[in-house]
Amino acid sequence: MDQDLQSVLLSAPLFSQLRPEQLDELVGPVDIKRYPRGTEIIRVGEPADAFLVVLSGAVKVYLLSPDGREHILHMVQSGGLVAEAAVFAQGTYPASTMATEDSTVAMVRRARVTDLLQRDPEVGLAMVAGLSRRLREFVSVIEDLSLRDVASRLARFILENSTDGRCRLPGTKTELAAQLGTVLEPLSRALRKLKERGTIDEQSGVIEVIDRDALEDLLLGT
Repeated sequence: MDQDLQSVLLSAPLFSQLRPEQLDELVGPVDIKRYPRGTEIIRVGEPADAFLVVLSGAVKVYLLSPDGREHILHMVQSGGLVAEAAVFAQGTYPASTMATEDSTVAMVRRARVTDLLQRDPEVGLAMVAGLSRRLREFVSVIEDLSLRDVASRLARFILENSTDGRCRLPGTKTELAAQLGTVLEPLSRALRKLKERGTIDEQSGVIEVIDRDALEDLLLGT
């Protein structure tokens, strides 16, 4: 198996408890495709016969309302999974997926997953353990949305996605706002306040952390 793919899968809650040899058998030969920014990857209503592993770039999961307005459900960056729940439900994809920047995606077929689960029950137990971790992450997200204001959610995002003091925004600010459970105007106000306080700088979609302690204090509510 490609080492990048194995590393991503082992870091995903669903597969974090599997042994490397189990992952090799689970994934087998996979389709790895590159999608330019703006390319649709999954269309709502199509048969859910594979889940996606984002190896690089970022994708959005979204729905269109009857009047054509876009509602972003998730933003998935490098290392994330897309549509794993739909695959296990054996139905159709409940939403569409599009690359928000040039992205590389691996497609893992449902048939391989179900075949391995039937042959090796230990894999199923390991995946249940991973799903419990995933559930805890969702609880944390719900707590964020209900208990934290936009500035605090933004601080968390920056801290969790910074490398060497720099955080690259996933696509547009509108897409980041959707990821944080808000809309563009409150996000823009929060960014502006942090810049005015000298906590961050932001140019061309990259946030530079100037005062990490201030971000951590904001996250803690102090």
